[in-house]
This record gives sequence, structure tokens and C-alpha cells, in this order.
Amino acid sequence: MKMNYPVINATVPLPPTQTIVSGTLDTQLPQYCVVELFKADVNGNGFAQGRTWLSSIMPDISGNWSDTLSGLTWNDMLVATATDSSGNTSEFSMSVPAGIPMLLKDNVELFVYPNPTTTTLNLHYVLLEAGFVNISIYALDGNLQQVLCNKNQSSGSYDLAWNLHDTHRHPIAAGIYVCKMSINGSLAGSLKFVVE
Repeated sequence: MKMNYPVINATVPLPPTQTIVSGTLDTQLPQYCVVELFKADVNGNGFAQGRTWLSSIMPDISGNWSDTLSGLTWNDMLVATATDSSGNTSEFSMSVPAGIPMLLKDNVELFVYPNPTTTTLNLHYVLLEAGFVNISIYALDGNLQQVLCNKNQSSGSYDLAWNLHDTHRHPIAAGIYVCKMSINGSLAGSLKFVVE
């Protein structure tokens, strides 16, 4: 029997040294499976092999799981596997960065880092389907600060770096901002980040 791999849905840093990692496992009787988390060695397409074992978790009856890990840095990459009660083990999951706010939806993955930032905000996103992508930065009052992407893109993995300057090429003030991502005119989601 082929085992589904677990999906890492969220990483939430808890300063100074802990990170909550949570996800789902879509399989029959997930509560009898074991999800294992690893630090990863990543290849170019987002998949990876586990390098260092971190923990084992048993999902609940709905397939949800969560664990608190120590000692991760924002640039560590994580992967997971699942093993059922018969010993069938899945492939490694898609890799995700640890400790970076991220958005995972049906057709997109978005990560922003470092958070907080002082000079540059990096964005990494994966499109599972082609579409017209708009990524814009807004102040909390709703004022547009910068458009980082506004074009058709094919499915794949993309990286952007933003120098924290507004549309008039002025440095933005310290504060909380929102990165909004739309695909084909529909909001895929948003992430908050802090500029110090």
C-alpha cells in the first residue's frame, strides 16, 4: 500500500529558540500513524531528503499533528514522512523553511523572511498552477507601498528580494506591513511582517 506523505502547513517561531510545526496527514486511520520530522537537504524542485531526525508525532483522528521543536534557525529546511501501523512509509514531504511565516493553500505556497527585517525582505513562493500573480505590500492602514509582482507566471518556484522602498523609491518606515498575494484576481492570502 502506498502511503501519503504528510503536509507541513505551518511553522511558527517562538523566540528565542522554539518553533511550532504543524500539518496534516490525509490517509485512513491517521491516528495509528507516526509522522517524523527531519532537517532536510533540499534539491532544486522543493523536494528533499531528511538529514537529521527531529521528532515523532502521532496525528489525531482527523490527521492533524503538531510539535514544538528547539534549536531551529530561519534557514533550516524541514521535511516529514509518515509510517502506518503496517510499516508502510511515505516519501518525504515537500520541504518548508523553519521559523518563517508562510501561507499554504491549494495552489500556492508563500514564505516571507527574515521577520522582522531591517534591510531586505525575501519572498519565496511556489505556484502549483500557472496564473496571473500579483504580490503587493500594504501598510496596516491599507495604503499600497510596493507591487513586487504583477504578471503571468507558469507553475514553479520563485524568489524575490525587496529593498523595503515604496513605489516612490523612498525607504518605508518601521512598522507592521502586509504582503498580499492574488492569483487570477482572487486573494490567495496575506502574511504580516515587521520592519524595524
